[in-house]
Amino acid sequence: MVISTPMNAPAPTTTTSRKPGISTPPFPIVSIIVPSFNTAVYIERAVRSVTEQDFEAIEILVIDDGSTDDSRGIVEKLARNDSRIVPMLNKRRKGVSGARNTGLEVARGEWIAFLDSDDVCLPDSIATRLAVLETFSDADIVCADFVYTDESDLLRNPTQVGTRFRRMPVRDSGIIQYANMSDAGTRLRN
Repeated sequence: MVISTPMNAPAPTTTTSRKPGISTPPFPIVSIIVPSFNTAVYIERAVRSVTEQDFEAIEILVIDDGSTDDSRGIVEKLARNDSRIVPMLNKRRKGVSGARNTGLEVARGEWIAFLDSDDVCLPDSIATRLAVLETFSDADIVCADFVYTDESDLLRNPTQVGTRFRRMPVRDSGIIQYANMSDAGTRLRN
């Protein structure tokens, strides 16, 4: 998951969270965009991994790109129990990039995160990235490493998740300044 590009958002005010003792703004700080196409086998787990985040001021935009399986129905069922989940449907197939763009058009968060519908994120994933943004307030993008697992969550070819940060200066060539939470290099382009 990558959190990127600040968007225009209203000034934060707090409201009561679903968790006792936690206040969250009435609008999302982070919009998580999840494109979906025929991923009924994975989509519930992906969406639940976002709803179970430690950080709650989120919206989850799940854009169905014309699935012929029950992906859309699963997301609609989840949305009935969590108002942060927003099921959407592309009127015509646009592919994964087009589905992400559909989400970008309606996202209300100050920050954008992308999650593929067959991926999951750890419970502190968003909070950790936002903490990095506080440390590196001039960063535009935060990204991290990942691990591969099999169906039983056993690690396959795990990558070494590091804690070292790398920074690139903003240049006129279009490279965006970012903080990388891992040892793995990340290439950025316009």
